[in-house]
Amino acid sequence: GWRASMYRLVVHPDYRRIGIAAELLQRVEEMLRAMGPTREYANSLKESPEAMSFLAASGYEPNSVVEPLAKTLEPID
Repeated sequence: GWRASMYRLVVHPDYRRIGIAAELLQRVEEMLRAMGPTREYANSLKESPEAMSFLAASGYEPNSVVEPLAKTLEPID
């Protein structure tokens, strides 16, 4: 398809702000380009302003095409 989603990109707090997340994001985007999608969605927790700022600085912006939905599944007894 033409869309791809990235759900988790996490760097240990001791190793933040030295370019690791930017390098990982670049590699993910390169891999996705090779696979063919022309649009990538990055999901982030709303209570993670650092992640939101990082993604915005990397060119990601809110969109009106996809609205994330979630459902908590109850365990099977």
